[in-house]
Amino acid sequence: MSLVLRITLALLLYSGLFPNRAAAQYTRNSIYTAARAGDYAAVEKFISRRVNQESLDNLLGAAVAGQQLDIIALLIDKGADPNSLTSYNSHLLNTAIMFGFDRAAAKLVELGADPNQYGYRNRERNVFIDWDWTPLMCAAFRGNEELVELLLAHGADPQLKGRSTSDVDIETAADIAAYSGHLDTLKLLLQKGAPLSRETIFKTVRGGHFKVFRFLLKQEDDLNRLSRQHRTLLMEAAWWGHEDIVKFLLRKGADVNYRNAAGETALLTVLSNPDRELNVQLNILKRLIRNGAVVGNDLPTARSLAQRYNKKPILAYLDTIDEKGK
Repeated sequence: MSLVLRITLALLLYSGLFPNRAAAQYTRNSIYTAARAGDYAAVEKFISRRVNQESLDNLLGAAVAGQQLDIIALLIDKGADPNSLTSYNSHLLNTAIMFGFDRAAAKLVELGADPNQYGYRNRERNVFIDWDWTPLMCAAFRGNEELVELLLAHGADPQLKGRSTSDVDIETAADIAAYSGHLDTLKLLLQKGAPLSRETIFKTVRGGHFKVFRFLLKQEDDLNRLSRQHRTLLMEAAWWGHEDIVKFLLRKGADVNYRNAAGETALLTVLSNPDRELNVQLNILKRLIRNGAVVGNDLPTARSLAQRYNKKPILAYLDTIDEKGK
């Protein structure tokens, strides 16, 4: 097998656009390479013979990987299934969207792919992904407004709910657009009636998506309500090290001394993250204290956290604070 053929095979198998069992056929002919490379005549000649459904669908996957629109149209016209499953039983359209094959994805939609089918599965960096997402959710994740509009025009339901990282966190396309940081896509989906979970603003804070966060905050009537993790927005921003969001929340009147049932405050939360960059933590800590965070009885706990994670500059700063919190 030639070097070019080996590279092409590796790319196709990595992308997950057709089952691994198709790999054996690369040792016998290069028709999948032809489909991916756009050799219309070769593909047309090949399928003029008796070709089974599996071969047609695998060829379609190869054409999608190469974004060969004419070949995609030819194969679907000859019976290839635009709703076929790829490797790991992931739907072809969902996989195409997630891998950025936008022109091919649009062609699949225009030629009859189901805009409401569930299922994106793949293995990435040795992690198996199994998300119950529709094509609209995949497009929202990528912030592809043009594809979102196309899917909606072809019957995609913006109110459908799916899941990704947790069975508890049910999400819509609007939720996904928000916590992925795509403000314009979020606005479009909201205009089309997509519902938004009350947990989504917390996910947006964790991701540090300031523009989306600021937009969602306009709908909040309680700056100090708790997430499912029992943290306020300020606590989440402090933990994740997003100083711009911390600053904004303090300016809007978030309670800097709010304490949850576990005894956490924003001040203790910022110190409890062992992996956050030291300078970021110190800056947030100083900002919280300048805005009225009372150290008081929490000083021993704060010192203990700083010692545990060997945050010497923070320890030095805490040593300048008396037991009254200043």
